[in-house]
Amino acid sequence: MKKCLNNTELSFFCEQLSLILHSGISALEGISIMKEDAKTKEAEEILAVINDHLEETGLLHEALKASGVFPAYLIHMTEIGERSGTLDEVMSALALHYQREEEISRGIRDALTYPLIMLSMLLVVLVVLVVRVMPIFAQVFYQLGAEMDGISGSILSLGTALERYAAVFIALLLILAAVLVFLTKSSRGRRYAARILNNFPPSRELNNRLACSRFAGGMSIALKSGLDTDESFQLVSNLIENEEFRKKISHARKMLEEGEEFTDALNQSGIFSGVYARMVSIGFRTGSADSVLEKISVSYQEEADAKLQNLISMLEPTLVAILSILVGMILLSVMLPLVGIMSNIG
Repeated sequence: MKKCLNNTELSFFCEQLSLILHSGISALEGISIMKEDAKTKEAEEILAVINDHLEETGLLHEALKASGVFPAYLIHMTEIGERSGTLDEVMSALALHYQREEEISRGIRDALTYPLIMLSMLLVVLVVLVVRVMPIFAQVFYQLGAEMDGISGSILSLGTALERYAAVFIALLLILAAVLVFLTKSSRGRRYAARILNNFPPSRELNNRLACSRFAGGMSIALKSGLDTDESFQLVSNLIENEEFRKKISHARKMLEEGEEFTDALNQSGIFSGVYARMVSIGFRTGSADSVLEKISVSYQEEADAKLQNLISMLEPTLVAILSILVGMILLSVMLPLVGIMSNIG
């Protein structure tokens, strides 16, 4: 099974094709040009498959599907662009969409990198302290005719167990790493991770803002492509991995089927509220709903970035404090009894 292109590659492809189509060149000729300019063998092979199927069928969305490296959302939107005659505009909107998706992903990765490094340092320091330093203190106690007990004795026992069953703990760490890869790299894993994170209020609020940004951006593209609101809802719901937000979308769709206005459905289902709901209402009245939703998407992304930075700014000093407290407790559990023994000897 071929690996799907990442957000940066999808954005680059859509942007290139959009520029080609805007200049009046056909999709077939454009793909041929892109194939000639491909800088990697893999890209050339993908474009060759697209070119061959495009020559056979004359349909770009069928050619993209045959390549096996494009997501269903992009393929569906390409089909809509071909049917409505707005393929150049759809590709331009998709380029911005995947650029924004990459910005969201990069923001999360960059924000979490330093805390993860701090956490790794915390674990390494504690393991070295428990496995290597504590036995040295235990030897000193033994030479002084005493032994570790209480907290220090428990820590020493933990260090002995870690050293004795190192292979088991390494296996557990590898399993944990595999689970983290599953939770971050696969769509099914991200859904599980979202469910876990939704149990915590700060991450629940962050996930909701990111979901709102993706929803608004997807709806903007769909409406710009000529889809009606029901088709747009159905298409965009596939973009959202947050189960709670998908339920809101389903609720809004039911309200639309019952005859409710689009803005009322968004408001009452909890997707948008306050100023954003009023912005969407004005957008539909003035015929600029797609532009308004695009602005809302950017606004939610900026809010999510700010929220993430606030969470990280609180997490960093918390990790430092935890490291200091744990190391201090371990050292005090050893040093205080040792000082008492030395005083008695003196």
